[in-house]
Amino acid sequence: MCDNDNKWKFCDKCGSKKVVADKEPICPKCNGLNIITKDEALNIYEQLSCWFNPLLTTMINSLDKKGLIYWLLEERVILAGFFWNRYPTFNLTRLFTLNDLLKRAFKAYNVKGNEKADFEKAMQLIDQYSSVIDQVEIRRYLIEEGYAHCVLKKPIDLQNIKQSESFINDLISSFSYYLDIDYINLQKSLELNMILSNEDTKTYLNEHKEEYDNINNNPRETIVYTIEQMIHNNYFTLKSLRDILTLTTLFAEFFDIRYLKEKNIPIEVFSTIADCPLRQDEMLLYMSRTEFIGYIAEKHKDVSAEDIYNSLVCSEKNYNIFPFLEEIEGNVYISPDFMNLMKLYYTPIYHYKLFDAEVQERSLQFESIDVPYKLKDNGFEVKNDIKDRKNSTLQIDSIARKGNKVYVVETKRWDIGKLFVRQKTNHLRERDLKGVINGYKYRMKNGIIIVREEPSLLTKIDYVKTNLKTIYQDHERITSVEGLIITRSYPPISEYKGVKILSIEDISTL
Repeated sequence: MCDNDNKWKFCDKCGSKKVVADKEPICPKCNGLNIITKDEALNIYEQLSCWFNPLLTTMINSLDKKGLIYWLLEERVILAGFFWNRYPTFNLTRLFTLNDLLKRAFKAYNVKGNEKADFEKAMQLIDQYSSVIDQVEIRRYLIEEGYAHCVLKKPIDLQNIKQSESFINDLISSFSYYLDIDYINLQKSLELNMILSNEDTKTYLNEHKEEYDNINNNPRETIVYTIEQMIHNNYFTLKSLRDILTLTTLFAEFFDIRYLKEKNIPIEVFSTIADCPLRQDEMLLYMSRTEFIGYIAEKHKDVSAEDIYNSLVCSEKNYNIFPFLEEIEGNVYISPDFMNLMKLYYTPIYHYKLFDAEVQERSLQFESIDVPYKLKDNGFEVKNDIKDRKNSTLQIDSIARKGNKVYVVETKRWDIGKLFVRQKTNHLRERDLKGVINGYKYRMKNGIIIVREEPSLLTKIDYVKTNLKTIYQDHERITSVEGLIITRSYPPISEYKGVKILSIEDISTL
């Protein structure tokens, strides 16, 4: 059995919950797919992880570390340069891979490698590590969160096949991987924020190639903005970058650079470093450690240059930090493009109050401008900011009418955010949506959930029904008054207690 909201997620014939195959929902039971339990699926991916990770460690240990680090740095220069000078996009897995391999290479720096780290070997390591992240670690995470499943293609006995030489091939060939139907709305919300798959990114860039080429071929005017103006003008980029680098626990933990704020490392340091006078070694730029510390000390007298160095420069003795910069044999290697990219990421962390103020401003715009405009554009007559004179706490965002139907509209500019691809995040969002309808608002304070009562959407619907005569002169023509919640991203539920819940992108379906 399932409620009306979830009906589309289940098979009409057998009632089984659907999975996604080739971007289309299908019934696993009707299609003969044998979905195994979460624990069994996680066991399979644990075996894969335990097989691949030692192999990658062996590959790193076998290579000359200095040469490997140079290749990793060059690839990161290319990635960041592409973002700034061609198209504002990057492959998240590759960005993670390059930086994590840098940390692992420094950790194993004193393990002598017997093989020269040439281009071919470095690319092989990068590609294999990226594949493990995409095909093993991310998939294991999605299974853990309930957003993916394993389907057995043939019976397997893990204990026996582990003894065989063909273990990994036998294991991989024994199962298939399917996304859960619940992942569809998450994916649509990610796409709405331009967080796209590799395939969709290529399609988008091909469609907009001429526009980007025109921008890149024209001289760029240098304009000095205040911090508030910069955040306002670059809000979408800042938010998307923050959201993509904290999408899952794997990425959120790796790209956690809040320690810079805790150590009072000013954001201006990123620009200072990007503008350092540098020497060039083929594609890489560098300056000596002594020059670097002296330059930073001169430019930032209120902050310890040693603290900045220890917080930003990864080395064989300091490999537990995020590798913004790298020291090899007394030289600090700097990629201005990469530092500018990470400055964007650091901006909402460092200027969190200003960024939160911008979020609030856009929420008000969403409520008072974006949603009413979209409703009007789809044939609705809209009345905004309706208040009950007898009850000052009862305020209605909008009332939208088309023909004989009226919607009492509540707008919530809820969008993707940190750890968006996590069941807990979306369960909390579902709780908050139901809270709007039931009249409860939830917030966290010192780790404790605080619940506050407020006028429910159901109460607001009753208010409109009771006062139709004063709201519409032709009230007798109205045959239906319903509740409607409109969010920016795609909500985890689409209906509750008769109230429709949808993204602003789906207003045209009303």
